[in-house]
Amino acid sequence: LTLKTGGLTATLDGKVDVFGSLRFEGNADFAATRARALLTWLGLPLKGRNGLETIAIKGSARWSDSALAMDRAKIEIDGNEATGAVSIDHGAKRPSIDATLSFQTLDLSKLFDAGPAALINEDLNLELWRAMDADLRLSVKKLRFDGRELGAVAATITAKSGKLFADVPRSDVLGRAGRLQIGFDASANPPIGKVRGLVEHPVVSGVLGNIFPNAADIVS
Repeated sequence: LTLKTGGLTATLDGKVDVFGSLRFEGNADFAATRARALLTWLGLPLKGRNGLETIAIKGSARWSDSALAMDRAKIEIDGNEATGAVSIDHGAKRPSIDATLSFQTLDLSKLFDAGPAALINEDLNLELWRAMDADLRLSVKKLRFDGRELGAVAATITAKSGKLFADVPRSDVLGRAGRLQIGFDASANPPIGKVRGLVEHPVVSGVLGNIFPNAADIVS
């Protein structure tokens, strides 16, 4: 079964249960040339203009009227490819996403055309963290930004009721002694961001300085 609408294509191959609530189990392939259309369809409406242009997800799926879970999934986001597991619950008052993803290469320049400050300052991202809860575990073998390869990095990111916390342990990106923790409250007006840690990499330190004006006192 293939469904197409407004830049979104969904191909389903498996069993559909139409008795009671609609349920599906089998292989699924979702592709969006306008990624926000897919996220809106999954219950995560976003605003903003930078990044998140294309998303493709395929793998073994279990889908009900309130949740989507995909195992052994292959995901491509603006040309960045990852493998892992993803589940989205859009039946609650606040939709939530749980994911474990491994990237061979992650190029942040492809995701954020406006630069690293877009991670925090763009309406796109404020709306994202205000609209959903998240529990993400990410690993990247090669992190790139602005044509530079920064090395390997792993991070855990949690978001609850507009409050985000990211923990980045020691990695090539931070330097041998580096560790980084970032907290961000998108529910506050104006939003509040804090960063704590030690970063030896000059490029990463400069990026953090642009995102958090007071980071220079904490990151060196």
